[in-house]
Order: sequence, then C-alpha cells, then structure tokens
Amino acid sequence: MYRVDASTGALTPVQQVAGASPVWIAVAPSRRFLNAGYSLEDGETGRVGAVDAFAIDPGTGTLDFLNRVSLHDSGCAHLAVAPDGRHVVVANY
Repeated sequence: MYRVDASTGALTPVQQVAGASPVWIAVAPSRRFLNAGYSLEDGETGRVGAVDAFAIDPGTGTLDFLNRVSLHDSGCAHLAVAPDGRHVVVANY
C-alpha cells in the first residue's frame, strides 16, 4: 500500500501485506473496506482462489485483515463491490 502526494505524485510506502498477489482489488464505496481476489495454481486441482476482506484504517490507511472466503477449486477472474457496499460479487474461471 502506498500514499500518493497529490501535489507531487510521489508515492510513500504505508504497509506491505504478506501473502499472494491479488488479481483484483475493490474498495467499498464507504472507503472503509478493501477486498482482494486471488487466483493461484494448485498442482492437484488446477486453479484455486480466495477473497480476502480488510478494514481500512481511515487515519493511517493501513489494512487490518478481517477474513478469507475460499472460491472452492476455482480462481478469481474479477470482483466488484455492490454500490451499497454490502456485497462482493466474484466471477470465477
């Protein structure tokens, strides 16, 4: 995660989140939550995936892990947050 200086465009590191690299990231309209979708290769079953949910600290911009939902033997192709922020929709391979 980086903070962007609006006047210069400079990036300042805020936080490094451990784990796999997400293929999709979506922020809720409230800007209080971030969802990250993963699509990984598994040697036994092919693609596997998950969606992680994080709370965004409004003061620092850091992420706090909330939970993970498995995509059950399917990779994440896309994800989006509903306009009301109450649902995350995931398209699988």
